[in-house]
Amino acid sequence: MPTKVLDRVKLLPLIVRRYCRVFEPAHGDVLQPNPYATGRLTLKAHCPAGSTAAASWYIAETARSAFWESVLRDVEPDDDGGVFLDRRVLAKYAFQEVELLEEGQVLRLEPAARRHVVLLGNAPLNTKWDHELSTAIYETTHTMAGLAQLQCLAHDPPIALPGFSWRSRQADADLAYVLYDPPRKRAAWRAHGDPVSLDSPAGHLLLRTVLEQDQMVWLNDPARSGGTPPVGAI
Repeated sequence: MPTKVLDRVKLLPLIVRRYCRVFEPAHGDVLQPNPYATGRLTLKAHCPAGSTAAASWYIAETARSAFWESVLRDVEPDDDGGVFLDRRVLAKYAFQEVELLEEGQVLRLEPAARRHVVLLGNAPLNTKWDHELSTAIYETTHTMAGLAQLQCLAHDPPIALPGFSWRSRQADADLAYVLYDPPRKRAAWRAHGDPVSLDSPAGHLLLRTVLEQDQMVWLNDPARSGGTPPVGAI
């Protein structure tokens, strides 16, 4: 039996509502999962031994968490809250909402929902999950996801791990999710509206809005007299 990473196997509802995605259209539409993902809690084959791979599909509770978990994750404001964004990176991404059409399930790791699967008194395991949900070394999180998958499959009856939710490290008032395909069903989701390129006027407006929520301003915003060039550009 592999190492237990859960005190109890229990899935909780993934509610019917709209969610947000920042994704790369070059790899498919907004409903397309990524079989080559390397992000937090990705499922990799034989990581650990016996675990199986699944494509990852990341969504967020809000536009704020979707942006902070992707293109804004490395920004660092100056003393006045100014930040620079690389438009070459922005051009690769789009934003779009997706809607869950039928209630699903997820293994929840945010407080206090985590208490369903990790007992409050299990300080070592809670500390371990706190670390895996904040570390920038994603390889260790792949092992934790694989161990959780194996523990779910060893449950009676076996459970196919549908994915995880957690408190966003980047935007900690919001939730982030990874869903696995399989068992995720594309037909259970609907794309809402059209994808918005992040390097377009509509995408720029979304970025400004998210940054303003955290008292930041986009210094090389194209709307600011053509955009202030980053330091060292000239």
